Amino acid sequence: MDLLFWGRFFYFIMGEVAKIKTGEIVNIQDAKNLAKKITTIKQAIQAASKIGLETDEIIPVASDVLWEEKALGQFLEKMDKNKGASKKGWKNAIQSKDSVVPTVIEIVGSLNKSSLLQKVAKINDDDIQKYIDLCIEDKSIPKDNELLIVIKMGGLKLSESIEWYTPAKYIEAARQAMGAIDLDPASTQMANNIVKAKRYITKDDDPDGLSQPWSGNIWLNPPYGKGSGLFTTKLLEEFSSGRVKSAILLLNAYGFDSFWFQPLWNYTICFTDHRIEFYSPQKESGGPANANIFIYMGKNPELFRKIFKQFGHIIRLWDE
Repeated sequence: MDLLFWGRFFYFIMGEVAKIKTGEIVNIQDAKNLAKKITTIKQAIQAASKIGLETDEIIPVASDVLWEEKALGQFLEKMDKNKGASKKGWKNAIQSKDSVVPTVIEIVGSLNKSSLLQKVAKINDDDIQKYIDLCIEDKSIPKDNELLIVIKMGGLKLSESIEWYTPAKYIEAARQAMGAIDLDPASTQMANNIVKAKRYITKDDDPDGLSQPWSGNIWLNPPYGKGSGLFTTKLLEEFSSGRVKSAILLLNAYGFDSFWFQPLWNYTICFTDHRIEFYSPQKESGGPANANIFIYMGKNPELFRKIFKQFGHIIRLWDE
């Protein structure tokens, strides 16, 4: 009976969470909504653990929580502070009718939560992603308190962030679908031995990968975590401008409720029927915690369908 209850609870909560669109935090109400969403997702993760759901299925959700906690923490750091919200006087500040600026307690529920979120906000993106990579490798669920402990103990310095590259058969399929690969904007010299793009951009060339112009036929397997949204938005802008002729974007198959993902529904998508075995300089191969999707942008979606149907199911939205 307990398992049945927690099972229903998990799927109900996750269904409700999927309806929530986070977007950019621009005001107090956005911050409150995100705080509520984070709490709800954490309840769902606890429920998933209770019913014995596979860790691989929970990791992507828990990883998203870390990025959203960082965004919320950054907002809390920058918001105007209520001077009455000190540790000694915060109760009076909440109850004061003259209080114009809400306290952090009103947004996230407690000073301790606010402190934790602001500590997460101070951690740079590379270290957060490195921690997530380690969790994927160890098949453990990412947690904010564990992240802070690992950072404090210097544990991330003991292991390099793992680079995962796409196997040749998917690259060759992309080359056939587009005719050529002119640019890989998120690459390395080793990765380009397989991609064989006419031009590729590394972290050394462009630290965030987003400053240089893109053009031609693009192959893009963006950095995971926050990088997926940033690189996807850049690709959409370059394609809309006409500078990019065609593109194939490889993403993990989750995060469909993210605001940056919504424009991708206008394009042709291949949902893989398997998990891709990526390869790495550090490890021979490794599968992600979930399946993947390929998104095609260009004038020949039918050719993309014929080539990529070997990897899974091809979908397009109904025309209005």
